Amino acid sequence: MSTGADLDRIGARWQVLTAAARHRDALELIQAHLDAHRAEPYVWTLLSQTLNNLGEGTDGESAAREALELEPLSTSALINLSRGLALQGRFTEAETAAAQARDLDDQQAGTHAWLALVHHEQGRYVEALEGVQEALRLQPSGDNFALLAEIRISMGQHDQARRALADGLAADPQNRQLLLLSGRVSHGEEVVGDQVELLSGMLAASPTDRGPLDQLKQEVLARGRHLALLPWLQGVLFCFLAPLITQVPAGGAAALALWLGLAVILRARFLLRRLSRAVPAGFLRDVLRESPDARKGVAALIAAEAWVLAAGFGAGLAAAGDGLRWSLVLLMGGTVLVLAARYLLHRAAYRALEGFTEEAAPEYAAARDRYAGDRSGRALWAGVLGALLGLLALLQQTYTVFAGAASAFAGAFVLAEAVHFSVVKLSLRRHLNSRHLNHRTPPEGHPGDTDRPGRLGKPPPRVLLLGVAVLLVPALMLAAGTWLLAAGSVP
Repeated sequence: MSTGADLDRIGARWQVLTAAARHRDALELIQAHLDAHRAEPYVWTLLSQTLNNLGEGTDGESAAREALELEPLSTSALINLSRGLALQGRFTEAETAAAQARDLDDQQAGTHAWLALVHHEQGRYVEALEGVQEALRLQPSGDNFALLAEIRISMGQHDQARRALADGLAADPQNRQLLLLSGRVSHGEEVVGDQVELLSGMLAASPTDRGPLDQLKQEVLARGRHLALLPWLQGVLFCFLAPLITQVPAGGAAALALWLGLAVILRARFLLRRLSRAVPAGFLRDVLRESPDARKGVAALIAAEAWVLAAGFGAGLAAAGDGLRWSLVLLMGGTVLVLAARYLLHRAAYRALEGFTEEAAPEYAAARDRYAGDRSGRALWAGVLGALLGLLALLQQTYTVFAGAASAFAGAFVLAEAVHFSVVKLSLRRHLNSRHLNHRTPPEGHPGDTDRPGRLGKPPPRVLLLGVAVLLVPALMLAAGTWLLAAGSVP
């Protein structure tokens, strides 16, 4: 068998393994044939790309330099060199190598796309945008549209990102990168439909595909996190509605607490059943059981509902005097369990990200937030609703203790959510770590062109910092509510 034919077979087998994200197997394949083909730059290029896929930037750089020794004008080797350097955080050198590749072949879309990605990693979004637009002019492929959407997301331009997503899927309807990216674009479901159904379908087509598997886990955990809003809204609604019952009779207020609790339980059951049917059989159960944080989060959620229901029922039975006041204080304490459930489920979601380590926890917490685009801010709308109810409850003239409980309950939650949201966003600003490049595929037309999802990378420049005024409102609500709980009038 000729050397050329042998290399063709190795390359074809390598492509299959790499496309299936079996990078360790691909590495073993190349290493098994390396001694016989040391004089071939192609083998060193494949080795460099494989090492880069595994996140081993130093070795990837060495292999790329071996390829360049044999073929100095190889754009593939230069891009692999750039990628290996970027994995080590050596972005200036990575940019130089990427620019050399672009200059060698400025009519190849892949060289422009890779240089745009390096600029993107450095936070140079205008240059990245120019590069990817040139790549799209040369080759309007799905992968290049995906890079454009990522850059738009980083610039906080979600409308343009959604447009890039739609245009990319029109050009390549089955592009895996674009389909996965839709979960990070604000209102991406308008383009691709429900995320759970999309990811479940992708997983059914390729059960070993880690990309949709990880993203589906995160989507499921995020929806579980939203369920934690239900007992909180239940408590605020009870405080808001109870004074409307004539003279707050014990039976009426207690019945109100039970009805609200039943409504929340039925709603949660309905949402969980619908979610369970949308994902593969047993997937929801496995996700909630395999993560200690998820198990604790579910336990905290159940405890929060039991706490709010019991405290509301106790307030309804007490109906008057200090018994009512202390029951409402206990009801407000349910905020702690609600926040604990949301925090634990949030932590379970970012720990499900591929490659998570304890040392990188702050970065991955921020990355989990970015992974969902700007959807992490949607829960604040529920906070606005609760805050509005709490503020309206302050208008109660007769039973101000209920107004105090509603205001404190709403204020404590919104304040904690605002602080957490701000901390995560600030973490996203701080941790611009190069290690996440190993989640990004090289541009089209180069060895190792795979469908792995985009790296966790850079944050958008437009970051929501919930300023002093926004933090001050819930803080004042909490203070005013606590005072009314202690000194307000009771029936």
